[in-house]
Amino acid sequence: MFRLDDSFERLEQRFSKMTKRNVKRAVREQVTVACGQAHELCEFIRLYRATMDRRAANDVYYFPDRYFEDLWNSDTCETELLFAVHDGLIVAGVFMLFGDDGAHYHLGGSDADYLALRPNHFLFREMIRRAVEKDKAYVHLGGGATGEDALFDFKQSFSGDEPLTYYIGQAVFDEVVYHRLNQDHLLRHGPSDFFPLYRTPVAETVTEVQVER
Repeated sequence: MFRLDDSFERLEQRFSKMTKRNVKRAVREQVTVACGQAHELCEFIRLYRATMDRRAANDVYYFPDRYFEDLWNSDTCETELLFAVHDGLIVAGVFMLFGDDGAHYHLGGSDADYLALRPNHFLFREMIRRAVEKDKAYVHLGGGATGEDALFDFKQSFSGDEPLTYYIGQAVFDEVVYHRLNQDHLLRHGPSDFFPLYRTPVAETVTEVQVER
C-alpha cells in the first residue's frame, strides 16, 4: 500500500526502471485498457481461473461465479473491472475495489499466451491512474504469495517508497457456527494458529510465483 500524494505523471516516474521498460513494451505492442461491463464478468472469471491453474492454487481460491457477481453488485464499495486488450482480445484483467479514501487491487488474471506483451505491468499502471483520477489517498496492491517474494517485488516496483503498514482485523460474528467449523477442521487436520482456524491451508496454496520481467 502506498500514498497517492502527487500527480500521476510524477508517481509514474517513481516506477522502477524495469517496470517503466515493461510498461513501454505494452504500449509499443499496442495494448490498450478498457473498463469491463457486467456481461464481461465471465471473461474475467476465465482469466482468473486460468491463472490459478498455472499457479497450482489451493481449491479455496477457486471462487464460484456467484462470488464475482455479488462483488460486482456490492453496495458497500465501488467495483471496477479493467481489461488489457490486444488486437480486440481481452488478454488480462484486474478487479478493483474503491472505498472512501483508498483503492484496492483485489484479484487479477491473465492469458499466458500474451504475458510477453507485459499486460500486467500495463494494468497495474492503469490501476494507479484510475485511483488518482478518483482522488483516492492511497492504493493497496497486496503483498506476495509467500512473503517478500517475486510477486511482492513486482508490486513494490510501482512505488519508490517503502510500503505503508497494513493491518488486518479479526472478528467472529457467530461464535456457534465458528466453533462448529473449527471442530470439524481440528478433527480432520489438527490444531493451528491460523485465523479463521477452519480456513487453515492444508496444502501449499500456490506454487512459487514467477513474475515476468
